[in-house]
Amino acid sequence: MRRATVHPSARINGKPLIRCARGATLYVGPDVTIHSSIRSNPVSGRVTSTLSAIAPGACLHIERNVGMSSACITAAREVIIGEGTLIGADVLITDTDFHSRDPDGSWNNDAKSSARPVHIGKLCFIGARAVILKGVTIGDGAVIGAGAIVTKDVPAGAIAAGNPAKVIRNNDESCR
Repeated sequence: MRRATVHPSARINGKPLIRCARGATLYVGPDVTIHSSIRSNPVSGRVTSTLSAIAPGACLHIERNVGMSSACITAAREVIIGEGTLIGADVLITDTDFHSRDPDGSWNNDAKSSARPVHIGKLCFIGARAVILKGVTIGDGAVIGAGAIVTKDVPAGAIAAGNPAKVIRNNDESCR
């Protein structure tokens, strides 16, 4: 957890992997709960929760009262998780492809060159084993179904599911 800032009121159950590259920012806010053990959540336990800010200048910011179980969140540029959001077991959130093609067709390991920010609003629910890919914004109060692969923005209050995820319903109620 060196170089990461974890608020003293954050609750960490189990042994998550938290890593922050030199020159990056990784912040875990007040009252955040990270489950990384089957003892703390029966749906957890298959994988360890992983929070990574992997490149200089990267920002991974988890706001107040977020809860997660066995999630893997990686920022090469920017990932922001809004207040009160719940992240289900084995969710993957990443702002990068990790590798990109060079002009000669070969692959490079420059995760930052392919990165595009991911923003998840407040009071969202991300179902188990969903994948949130680079460049996506999920609006306040949105629900992402279990196993969804989110490749495009999801508006506030919407419910999205599938592969690729599509909005299946818009809620008329505004986010509280």
